[in-house]
Amino acid sequence: MAKNKSEKKQKRLKQRQEQVQAQREAAKRKHRNKKILNYSIVGVIVLILGLWSFNQWTQAQGPGQYDDFAMCLTENGVAMYGTDWCPHCQEQKRLFGNSFNLVTYINCDTNSAACEAAGVTGYPTWISDEGRVSGTQQLASLAEFSGCELEQN
Repeated sequence: MAKNKSEKKQKRLKQRQEQVQAQREAAKRKHRNKKILNYSIVGVIVLILGLWSFNQWTQAQGPGQYDDFAMCLTENGVAMYGTDWCPHCQEQKRLFGNSFNLVTYINCDTNSAACEAAGVTGYPTWISDEGRVSGTQQLASLAEFSGCELEQN
């Protein structure tokens, strides 16, 4: 009888050990699956951000809607004086979109001597041989000011 009790005890102990081992393995699988899920989520987020950044970069590199108009301004000696911190300058740049890269732009943050020499006191200021206008200008107003034809590409 003592032998039976001992055998039963060992059998229960073995079953308990098997249960504990099964629980450990289940916990390991759960932990591994959780890690895979987390890495997958991070990977998807990185992929989405990468694609969004690439899209923004390619849009910024491509031709602009007003390239011909911007080139005409530059060829006619029209320049915009502004700063990086000026919200009106940012709005003016936004109106041109990618085409602003073709506009002669004097950044008064980095070239204050040129701005002082031109007598610029407000931003943005558009200066040509014919005169100057200050503040955010609609593109049609700049076309009148410069004599350039406003066409979309």
